[in-house]
Amino acid sequence: MNARVPKPLLILLLWFAGLGAAAQFAKIAVPFGLFRQAYPDLGTELGWLLSLVSLVGAILGIVTGSVVGRFGAKRILVSGLALGALISFWQAMLPSFPSMLISRVVEGTSHLTIVVAAPTLIAQISDRRYVGAAMTLWSTFFGVSFAVVAWGIMPFVSVNSLASLLAGHGAFLLSIGILASMFLPNAKTPQPAPGARDTGVLVAHRRAYASPFIAAPGAGWLAYTLTFVSLLALLPGQLA
Repeated sequence: MNARVPKPLLILLLWFAGLGAAAQFAKIAVPFGLFRQAYPDLGTELGWLLSLVSLVGAILGIVTGSVVGRFGAKRILVSGLALGALISFWQAMLPSFPSMLISRVVEGTSHLTIVVAAPTLIAQISDRRYVGAAMTLWSTFFGVSFAVVAWGIMPFVSVNSLASLLAGHGAFLLSIGILASMFLPNAKTPQPAPGARDTGVLVAHRRAYASPFIAAPGAGWLAYTLTFVSLLALLPGQLA
């Protein structure tokens, strides 16, 4: 642990990493109408800009925890932040729609690593009596990020400045990544339980979907995502 940085500041830094991860959705969902104008020849296909990030989580989320355990939460977090920054800088050039879709698939990997590694580190860093409060703070990252983009950033964004919004997001992730690499502790990597062995993605999915106890939280999260993200993206355009 870096003694010069108090634990609350480290937890706040991780929360800011979460804000950056949520903004990977918010930067598309909140200015969705402007993306329609930037890609005027597209119809419902534009919705894939939102869906593809979630699709990566649906496919790889079940094994990401073991990856974080193997390579260390700090290393995975910093890598995810760096990857997200690079992708946002690329997107700021507003490439062709197929290229943008590919970038969103890669960005899904960045998003997944951040939202798995950051709360893991929060739990490891926090004093036992404050873990609940720290995780409560973490749970606000999605709503707060959408609110910041909608109320604090969108008044300054137009079709011509979408590139600035995307580049600004990249700069934010890069800054958080640099701070994380400098100040976060190298937490101990948990060792697998005796007799535990790695399983493939397909095997892990079959095992999870076969158990209602394992699948239930994911099913609830699916319903939440369908309503929260889609409504925030599409409902504003239907209102006066």
